[in-house]
Order: sequence, then C-alpha cells, then structure tokens
Amino acid sequence: YVNSGFSKARLFQRESTGTMVLNYHELTMTEKRNSPARRQQMLCITVIGIGVMVHAVVKAGYFQPIDIVEGIFPGGHFVFKEVSKDITASYGTLRRLAEDLSLTTEDDWGDRLYNVYLDEENKISGGRTRYLTGIIVGKDQKEKKKQLNEIVHPSTEEGKYWKETSYEEGKLPSVSSAVVHYPYTNGFISALINTYIIIPEMLKYSKEMGDKKNIPVVVSTCSIQQQMCTHFAPLIKGKDFYLGKPDTDTFAKKIAAEETQKKGIFF
Repeated sequence: YVNSGFSKARLFQRESTGTMVLNYHELTMTEKRNSPARRQQMLCITVIGIGVMVHAVVKAGYFQPIDIVEGIFPGGHFVFKEVSKDITASYGTLRRLAEDLSLTTEDDWGDRLYNVYLDEENKISGGRTRYLTGIIVGKDQKEKKKQLNEIVHPSTEEGKYWKETSYEEGKLPSVSSAVVHYPYTNGFISALINTYIIIPEMLKYSKEMGDKKNIPVVVSTCSIQQQMCTHFAPLIKGKDFYLGKPDTDTFAKKIAAEETQKKGIFF
C-alpha cells in the first residue's frame, strides 16, 4: 500500500509491461463523507469543471461584441427542408443535412449550408419555431433536390422528423442585409449564444434599420474550419425568404387552433 495523501491506495504491478495501475476508487473509500479529503476532492472537481465551462464560453465568443455592419446576402437557388423545432436544434439539423450530402466535419460548410429562421421564439410556443435548413446550389446542380429526395434513410426513430420530410426548392434573393461574423465552436454553447443573443440582436437591427414593410428573418451559415458563423438579416424583401410559407402571425394562429382542438378532445 502507498500513502496517497487522501487515503491508502493499492498499486498493481504489470510484470509484462512494467506499468503501474492505480485503483482510484480506493483513494477515498475509507474516508468519512465530510472528511477533509473528500471536501478537497470535491473542491478540485468543481474548480476543474468551472474552468472547463469558462473556457468553452470564452471560446464560443460570449464576451465578444456584436459588430453589425451592412452588406449583401448573396442569394441563390436553395434546396431545403422545413423544420419546426426550437432554434437551438437547428445546428444539429445542419449535421443531418451534411450527412445527406456526404459531407463531414473536415469539409467546409460555410457559404454552402444555411439555416433560414422564419419565426421569433417569443412568438411561437412549444419549441415549434420554423426554420429552413438547406444548401445553396449552382445553376449546374438543379437536379440536387431530386437526388436528395432519392436518399433511403434507415428505418429508425432517431432523426425521424428529418427523414420523413421531403426536400423543397426555391430562390433566395440577393438583398441588402445586416451582417455579423461571430465565433463558432460547433458546440452546444455556440448554439445557445446564436439562439438567445445573436439572432435576437439581428432581428432588432432589421426592425429598426430595415424597410418599414420588411418582415424580419435571419439567415445563418457556419464554418467549422474557420470557427466562424456569418449571420444575415435582410433589410428588404424579408417575405421572399419564406419561400411560400405562411408568415409568423398566420403560423401562430394555426398552432393556437391546433392546441384548442386538442384541449377540446381531452375535455
């Protein structure tokens, strides 16, 4: 036995390799629940956990200012699926699109794969916010929708919402837009920052600085390699980004009617 400083721990010798294996569970098994050793261990784990979390938050750009400039959204032929979930889930939906396109995280998705956010989360309840997840293709790829719809997915419950939805297509206009470049780590914290900080700021700018008749939407594309997202908020022709889908107010009324109908069934 060896005195570890916390308790006695057994060391096993592997004669074949000459390596030493420490049985960690024996470090504190003889200690009382509120002993100094256990408190020290818990403090150490807590400090490490906080350090990891702070590092992730800083890397995701939480403390970076949101510098909005005006530029041009490029537009193009858009092949997409309509999804109705919470906005944070949209970054996972991009991964599903990438799988359909046989893209990996080694490929650059920036300026290729896009999310078009149609609704504000404070206007649509129950995590049913709509967004269009798709790829902008060139004139020589007009058959992309047909190719993607021919994909046969495994018959499992996992990702069912994506597998059962067909691809559509439409043209996104090239328009004057508010633009923000912001750090992206391809992780949960980046998704939260984009959902609750970046997108609301973009919508606010679009409402204040855009055409008075404009319907605010946000379009995002993210590059894992460059660790950067580019967000666009069109200042004009926002309605054209709905690609024939109903506006938020109409969709909200539809959801309210569905919920009322469900309550009628149960009562």
